[in-house]
Amino acid sequence: MRSYEVMYGLFAAFALELLVGSWPAVLGIFAIGAAGVLLLRGKRWTGLVFAIGVSFFVIQSNVHAQVVTTFPYDMTHWVESANGNWIYATVQSENSVAVINAHTLQSTLVPIGSDPTGLALSSDGSTLYVANDGSNFLGVMSTATNAVGSPIPLGSGVNPYDVQTGTNNRLWVLTGGPNTPGVIEQINATTGASTGPNAGGAYDGDIRISPDGNTLYYGDYGLSPSSESKFNVSGTTPSTLWTASLGGNGQEVQLSHDGTLVAFPEGGQSTSIYQTSSMLVLGTIPGGSPMTFTDP
Repeated sequence: MRSYEVMYGLFAAFALELLVGSWPAVLGIFAIGAAGVLLLRGKRWTGLVFAIGVSFFVIQSNVHAQVVTTFPYDMTHWVESANGNWIYATVQSENSVAVINAHTLQSTLVPIGSDPTGLALSSDGSTLYVANDGSNFLGVMSTATNAVGSPIPLGSGVNPYDVQTGTNNRLWVLTGGPNTPGVIEQINATTGASTGPNAGGAYDGDIRISPDGNTLYYGDYGLSPSSESKFNVSGTTPSTLWTASLGGNGQEVQLSHDGTLVAFPEGGQSTSIYQTSSMLVLGTIPGGSPMTFTDP
């Protein structure tokens, strides 16, 4: 059951339940206290968690959220195991991955590289891939033992910012670097060798992939106007299915667990929620900072 989400920069929390038109209930407004990380737990998570200014909002219906615990370090990206037993989060200040037991909330830090950012699990959940923005390789960790294996090199001057697991033993990696323009490249998950053309040029941001591994979404970070894209990556040669510019100061992208909704936040402005099948806007939420979907 997906009942935990990691958020950063908060200690104190309070809940407020409101109804917003046809949207589900806005259940929680979480105030910033001091630097740290917290976990939120709900009896039935179905919705969206995102940050607006100095507050966190939890949008969902019929849920009672509460602060469960806090951590003494900031976490920037996270992913949950398919069985809901483990949460993996990158801790840049420690150059590590936090391995969190979702039942006991005990955590272990595993050194993984330099300035880790995005991360993804293999399709069978046995391997964790970690983009190390401060180096030129992907960290590789066994989820059975937390042992770090041989890294996947990406080449001199290539810094990976985010990674997603694709089909046919492929990884999609958002890269950049001081001497290399940003691209979304596809590589072999074992050797790191290229497996085909890039999905396109890119800037800092996030990539997310559909549950079947056939559709990739990209949202930039910090550009004005912001850029968002949808790619068909089912075959060796990716193609652009949709692209748009939405205001300014893009704040990455998030995909719902079932792949039916995608959100593109714009810093300090709004968060647009799209239906992935049509890429039609279902609604817009005021404010636009990094967030994540949650579900049961």
